Amino acid sequence: DDLGDDTTDDDDDDNDDVDDDSTDDDLEDDDGADDDSTDDDDDGQDHLSSSQDWIQVAAGLNHACGLHQDGVVECWGESALGLTSPPGTAFSQISSSCGVLPSAEIRCWGDEDPSPPQGSYVWVDSEPGYCAIDDIGQIHCWGDHEQLTDPPDGVFVQTDDGCGTSESGTIHCWLGTADVLTPPDGVFSYAAGARSWACGIRIDGTGICWGEWYGMAGQPLSGGPFTQVDAVYNNACWLLADASVECNGGEDGAAGNIEAPLGASFDQISLGLHFGCGVRTDGRIQCWGDNYGNDYGQMDPP
Repeated sequence: DDLGDDTTDDDDDDNDDVDDDSTDDDLEDDDGADDDSTDDDDDGQDHLSSSQDWIQVAAGLNHACGLHQDGVVECWGESALGLTSPPGTAFSQISSSCGVLPSAEIRCWGDEDPSPPQGSYVWVDSEPGYCAIDDIGQIHCWGDHEQLTDPPDGVFVQTDDGCGTSESGTIHCWLGTADVLTPPDGVFSYAAGARSWACGIRIDGTGICWGEWYGMAGQPLSGGPFTQVDAVYNNACWLLADASVECNGGEDGAAGNIEAPLGASFDQISLGLHFGCGVRTDGRIQCWGDNYGNDYGQMDPP
């Protein structure tokens, strides 16, 4: 769910209003000047959190939420639907509007706040549909979302936006067009849907996308190896085994509408509409993208 931020290694013209106190990476807030980042992190970008204890980030359309090491959730961006006001309780895992409590129950927030199913869960995903994996690996979905078909039976190890990977490595999708619902053969470790197209990572670390959206059925720019992918509308970003990020998509299926941050190392990434965020290996959240005229502060993590 992202479009382009034209940030490069030494061009930080997108962040005059962001207050980045450089720490271990020696990033400086340059107000339009060149970035003198040192050490081994020459990403040249702001949109960095001041907190350094994040363990997960989950982006929605125009907002994002992050999970601190102590289980506290903070959200930022568009607040009109209450999506930036999570409950003040500890969570073990989150999506952009729901989370798994230490008790293994699911709790959601926001104006929609659909009632999640009862039971014990290990993972929850929202945007565009609400689905969760229970403690025996079965997927349960709820809420009223167009294009959402029944999730398949079986034991799953991962789910993201209407696609999931079974314990045998098979991809199943239940949200999107017919092309998305028929993923490629092979053994996979990760899958991410985007309604009319989707992407997956094979167990050898190579990536592949299928389906079409805005002329997009593009493939990852490199051969990987990849460890995670997230796809939204006409963009996808991939986390590589070396902790770097690359993005593809857009109408030509190549460079994408958002440019991945250069030089930074990440543990996990998540895409929203026209922007992305990731948890860096130093514990900070960094966001990138082009708010596409809708600046709600979604690229400014606390």
